[in-house]
Amino acid sequence: MRARMGGYMDTPADRKDASNDIDAILSKIEKTVGPLSSPNYGRAKLNTQRYARFIKQLSYKFWVRDTSDDNEDLASVLELRLISSGEDYILYLSKVADFAFAMKLKDFTSNTDSAIFCINKIVESLGLLMLDRSILATPVNALTFYASQPKLFNILFSDMDFLPWQSSGATRD
Repeated sequence: MRARMGGYMDTPADRKDASNDIDAILSKIEKTVGPLSSPNYGRAKLNTQRYARFIKQLSYKFWVRDTSDDNEDLASVLELRLISSGEDYILYLSKVADFAFAMKLKDFTSNTDSAIFCINKIVESLGLLMLDRSILATPVNALTFYASQPKLFNILFSDMDFLPWQSSGATRD
């Protein structure tokens, strides 16, 4: 897998090996949960040491609130508020494989700004690869409890039938 600047996976539509990237991601997922036709999501575990390092690193620039729901999420879901500006972000840290996803709230169209770049640097420094929306929106053949037409996002981060950048309810109370 190749990464472009900022660490997001490089998957332009005209790139011939984009499907190889998806295959590599699916392979990593299956190492944890087994075959996607009958996955065992109970094997997805939180790396508590890595999680503590994330919180510590993030807290230098962000207020951090964990909104994870163990019944629905396959990830640690962190709401972040940039201390300097008050802007809100969300960060998903997968428990299934070494992947993450971050986005700015209120401006779902923006994939890049200085805070996302900062989040990405922290994610990469702790050994995870940041995935972008185009990869995460890829349909996959997988058994899930809630997602009727699962996307890669649903087997990495949340089994719920949504993509956060398409939802007005991306945050939780």
